[in-house]
Amino acid sequence: MMIFLTGAQYSLKRTQENPQEDPAKSLGGFISSSPVPNGSLNALFDLISSNALVERPRETLAVALMNTLEVAVQNVEIKIVVGNKPICSWRVAAVAPNSELAVENIPNRYAEPINATFYDVTFMRAAVEFEVTTPPSAGESFAIMPLGFAVELTDKESGLEGLWKAMKRASSKSDVFTAERISDRRFRVAYRDETEIEGEGITCSLLTDGGMTVDFDGKFRNAVANSAIIADELASGDAVVLWLQRQVSDEWERPTDEQLVEDFKHHVVEPQVEEADIVITYDEVEPQTEENNNN
Repeated sequence: MMIFLTGAQYSLKRTQENPQEDPAKSLGGFISSSPVPNGSLNALFDLISSNALVERPRETLAVALMNTLEVAVQNVEIKIVVGNKPICSWRVAAVAPNSELAVENIPNRYAEPINATFYDVTFMRAAVEFEVTTPPSAGESFAIMPLGFAVELTDKESGLEGLWKAMKRASSKSDVFTAERISDRRFRVAYRDETEIEGEGITCSLLTDGGMTVDFDGKFRNAVANSAIIADELASGDAVVLWLQRQVSDEWERPTDEQLVEDFKHHVVEPQVEEADIVITYDEVEPQTEENNNN
């Protein structure tokens, strides 16, 4: 499965070498032979400008998901994974290209396709935040239960700084969890993958051999968990065009001066870049054989 830019001059039916390498020109039309630079939408969309934060326009681009496998796939699903406290929300519309592997073309990224229905696919990895009320002592060990994320401070590590060093070390060794420091006393533990937590989430507690205490801010859960099926089945060699749309979220609010002062006092760490990744999942269709047909 590969994702290609759109906006080529000719159809891939005419020539397999049909490059169009500029993401800004990926506005529909013919599917190109130029792959999307990577799975991060930062490679497609510009940095969020001050004007965008005020006007909140919808920005739309088109890419093509092509089944480059030798077998058909089914239940093709997309989600756009964002980080902690995302500024933008993301929507997608899936459209089947015509026989020339083309869809409608829009004049610029602020226009919208006519024949497309958009769905919210903003997704946040499951996570829980907690504030440390009593910092750990040197050599203390603890685990967040029932997640099983275990952290061990060395004899030379203690307090909030020692805690963060130990959490970073535990995160680097874990294939399941990642840790993030939100402020001097506030931390976040999240899944590395896109596992969706069912129901209202998992209630967490701290198991420690020392005196560390924390207050958990809610349950371990996905704050947002949207996704959409973009194809029930996609045969080998077939493609579906995805209209990707970004907009500053209605829920995002610019921090007040008072909030900025409080954040400065508590050493709140704000992300410098708005990260967003395309995640596509699917099931391979088992090829039909004589034995399959007999069963």
